[in-house]
Amino acid sequence: MEARTLASLYVWRKEKEASSGRPAPRKIKGRREELRQVHVVKWANRLNNPSAGLALIEAVRPIMSEWLNRRHGTLTFRLTQVLSGHGCFGKYLYRIRREQTSGCHHCVGGEEDTVLHTLQVCPAWDEQRCDLIAAIGADLSLPALVKAMVGSADAWNAARISPGKKKGNLGCRANGALNSFMDSQKVLVQARLAVHNGVLVPTLMYDSES
Repeated sequence: MEARTLASLYVWRKEKEASSGRPAPRKIKGRREELRQVHVVKWANRLNNPSAGLALIEAVRPIMSEWLNRRHGTLTFRLTQVLSGHGCFGKYLYRIRREQTSGCHHCVGGEEDTVLHTLQVCPAWDEQRCDLIAAIGADLSLPALVKAMVGSADAWNAARISPGKKKGNLGCRANGALNSFMDSQKVLVQARLAVHNGVLVPTLMYDSES
């Protein structure tokens, strides 16, 4: 969004400089906001007919204005994984043929390993889940998580603080919780299977198998 706005602003400034001289800072600021609104409308229109990321779009759409106008938070690698469901989750790994099954390796019956399964019900992450609930409440659905992140800088920073650091407040407890989820999922992927030349090879033993 900001990149497109700045690119459009650059073109506008060059045109103005060529025709009537360098525009005043006040005009540049006003034009930047105008261009940003143009791109917001274009983005909103594109989200009306999405081809992917449906769950995330439905979570963001009701609070799109707050999402765009917040003054905190950047999308980190781990946070993007939580929001998109890509990366260290069995459903995604199975879809891209990096797993033999989409099932959770911790749960009897092999429930599908998704972000929501990890955050809401999988018993392997009970400790992290308690910290997260203490920080944002019992509703760990994607819409509730996104709303909490947009409303709080502490909640937004969920994937940044190492779980090994002290967590003196609820925001830090949420940070540590989500970071723990993602760190543990990454280790789990390494423990499940290594992908070498397209062949799935077990590399580590699970606790349940030892």
